[in-house]
Amino acid sequence: MVVHPIQSLTRVIDLIIKDINRNEADARAGVADAVAPGKRKIDGSNEGKFSLHVNDLIKPEDEGCKEVSMMKKSFEHMLMALRFGSESATKNDLNAALKIYTEARTMFRALSNLRGEGIATFNLAVIYHKKWLQSDKMDMHAFANAKQFYVESVDNGNQIWHSLLQGDNDGNTVVPINPGGIEMTVVDGAGQKAAVAPAIMDGLPFSLQHQNSTDSSIDENAEVVIPKRLLGNDMADKLAARLHHYAHLLIDTGQVENYNLAKILLEQALALDNSTNNLLGYSSRVGLYGEALFGLGQYQVAEEKVMGQLNVLRNRVATHYHEESSMATNALSRSKSEQQEDEEMFQAYQNSLFNAASMMANDPQARHDAQALDLFKEALTCSKRSKVYTIAQIFTKMKPLVDRNQSTLSANFIELFKVEYNKAVGRGSAGSKAIAFVVDYSGSMSGGKIRRARNGISSVIQKQMTTRDTGCIIRFSSDVKVLCELTDSESDLLNIVAGLQRPSRATALWDALGAAINVLNGAIQDPNVDPWIVCVSDGEDNKSRKFSPQKVGDLIKQHKVNVVILSVGVTDFKAVDDMKLVAGCGNDVGELIEIQSSEEIDDAFKTIGSLVGGGLEVQHY
Repeated sequence: MVVHPIQSLTRVIDLIIKDINRNEADARAGVADAVAPGKRKIDGSNEGKFSLHVNDLIKPEDEGCKEVSMMKKSFEHMLMALRFGSESATKNDLNAALKIYTEARTMFRALSNLRGEGIATFNLAVIYHKKWLQSDKMDMHAFANAKQFYVESVDNGNQIWHSLLQGDNDGNTVVPINPGGIEMTVVDGAGQKAAVAPAIMDGLPFSLQHQNSTDSSIDENAEVVIPKRLLGNDMADKLAARLHHYAHLLIDTGQVENYNLAKILLEQALALDNSTNNLLGYSSRVGLYGEALFGLGQYQVAEEKVMGQLNVLRNRVATHYHEESSMATNALSRSKSEQQEDEEMFQAYQNSLFNAASMMANDPQARHDAQALDLFKEALTCSKRSKVYTIAQIFTKMKPLVDRNQSTLSANFIELFKVEYNKAVGRGSAGSKAIAFVVDYSGSMSGGKIRRARNGISSVIQKQMTTRDTGCIIRFSSDVKVLCELTDSESDLLNIVAGLQRPSRATALWDALGAAINVLNGAIQDPNVDPWIVCVSDGEDNKSRKFSPQKVGDLIKQHKVNVVILSVGVTDFKAVDDMKLVAGCGNDVGELIEIQSSEEIDDAFKTIGSLVGGGLEVQHY
């Protein structure tokens, strides 16, 4: 009998699709909380991680035939790719991400899984796009690959979307596995559900390369027939995102001949967002559309488009506040879905403020710097939950405005902006960095804590330190040991970090930070070097003899050292206050990152990496 194994495989398919959609929903919702300066909250939940384990779902006794066993291995590879591909991209390990997404694409194609193949193809395009940007746009092989994979991913999205639009042919009713997911089952004439892959439509080649358009407007009033069942469908958002990213690649070239094609791509993306009521997606793309119009010299049309969207959202926000006031008066509360809609509305409003400010600041006909700065300020504060990437973008765009208006802005504002800019973007601008990595090596760091600390420090060394930077490693337990002085050898630093295997004994935190300042002494004397201390510890100091929190803080302030302290599960109030005191003395960056468990260390080091290096962030769709 092969019925039971086949049922097992069908169940695994359903669970994989649900798990994929759950992860995507978590990713869309996974924005950082707005937090007070000097303290950064890390959400350590694992809700965004893929949780399926095929060995638990398909038992050995169900592998009675070769086909079932082969399918089980395929599922194992599929889940591995889904788990680790995006993690490699997030950590900026682009070569690892390329390998995983290439294998995933091959596997999805072998399984005739159009949806999975399209996602893997798009992710390959994003990684190659990033490699091209990181090469200062010199790696034309990466550019060509990015362009090719973007085109293929758009082809794929068009095929799936058109098959969904025509899914009611022959009397069949499309039944979604879940409201946010791609529709992959049909009810046949006998009333039975059957799993199917979306049909590949004939006659739908993607030929945008050959189109030409001089019309700079999107006819949003044109009648677009979208079945109600597809409103909010995630495939429309994916297709629009692929069009958007491809357009971004073309605009990144800075070549006028590419702007027209970029405009066409964005018009299609915006039309999709408009027809499926995707407010957040529309707001995130209209700014790039304005940039394409700017590149074509169509300034007035760009202004009308961007400012029109901002005015629409201003009215919606005003209506929201009025409704919220009325509900508070009547002791009513909003449902979870309404809260999610509100959050997306404010993120869309933030996007629109950013787009309008950027346009005002860059209009070659007449710059409006004062209005642009006001809009940027509003964008920083309008949303309760803002993505770290978005905040960094806003500060990056604000900096030229602040620089060219030094004479009219207050000295207090300029100083505050400098501090917040360095926190949001990092100090990867002028000189080099000298980083002292200070690692708690006490007994309580054993196991997962020290392993994750090793991984996090190694990631910062590999991804955020350039050839101009130097680093040193200091470990502390009952005493302090400088494992190496400042060196520019990445391999030496990584080898020393890899050797941190067996922590033991007590905690001399303040003595270790004092030793770090001593090691950084040479860098402190060089005005072209930024001194940094990156420290991870899981407990209160109980062994320091030479240094106190106050003394360490005074030295940090005196020598203008940037400080990031990662506190893992420290609950003693005085210990936390002492860490805040020391972190608060940091020069341009002084951060205490508090987390509660070792599982949160990986995410914490992503934040540390952005503080130290201000690196690019892979955009997920």
